[in-house]
Amino acid sequence: GTAAFTGNGNVVQVATGQTDLGRTPTSGHNFLENSGSFYLSLSEPAIALGFYGSDIGDMGGILTLTLHDVDGTTLTIPYTLGSHGSTTGSVFYYGFVDEENPFVAIDFNHQNAPGVIDAFGFDDVSIGVVPEPATIALLGLGAAAMMILHRPGKRKSKTG
Repeated sequence: GTAAFTGNGNVVQVATGQTDLGRTPTSGHNFLENSGSFYLSLSEPAIALGFYGSDIGDMGGILTLTLHDVDGTTLTIPYTLGSHGSTTGSVFYYGFVDEENPFVAIDFNHQNAPGVIDAFGFDDVSIGVVPEPATIALLGLGAAAMMILHRPGKRKSKTG
């Protein structure tokens, strides 16, 4: 599947081991730097989301995730770390799995503290999509075939 990004943000490139004012890539040299909100819409329903965030909330900004389920309901998850530089350079991994309520879009709502622009880094997004029934059936058939092929058989012994 694919995810379409809508919103503001800049791709930042830094040298190995370097940061950009506390924001950092978690792998490679690039990450998305953002101080506002953005939106990901998915081409297929998903049951899992994971990403790394860096420098979130160090200046009092609040990041809220809103997951839009396939049935039209939403789940909102607020997150903030600190204020006035207390968490500058921090990196965390956010992971979410819900097999019962697949989602098709995620709002990343970022609210800056009054009078402050609190940018953050966003990197290494993982999205787990809902397996198609045909894929599940093929996996089941493959497992059954492996069990049959690896069944111990009777061996004949030769005596001479």
